[in-house]
Amino acid sequence: MFGGGFFANSNRVTLPLVILLGFVGATISNNALYWAGRFGGRPLITRILKVHFLSFLLDVKSLGKVERYFEEHDGKTVFVGRFGPGLRSIITPSSPGSAR
Repeated sequence: MFGGGFFANSNRVTLPLVILLGFVGATISNNALYWAGRFGGRPLITRILKVHFLSFLLDVKSLGKVERYFEEHDGKTVFVGRFGPGLRSIITPSSPGSAR
């Protein structure tokens, strides 16, 4: 969205197009993560983490820590992560629905 705002400000693209593409992108990514967690769950996350070039994101040992943290602080963490500036992109991949 930052890039889209930059291009809209320099008249390279229209603002309504940036808004539309931002909405479509957010909808697709949120649904993809939901369905990956819904049908793949923990086994899918574990298989993804075994891919070497993705291991810098989260390892299997840390995934257990994340799950224990969410068991204790799930509602508060999701609320702050969703509405705190800049935190939404961090909280989504490790939300409870994507790790079960």
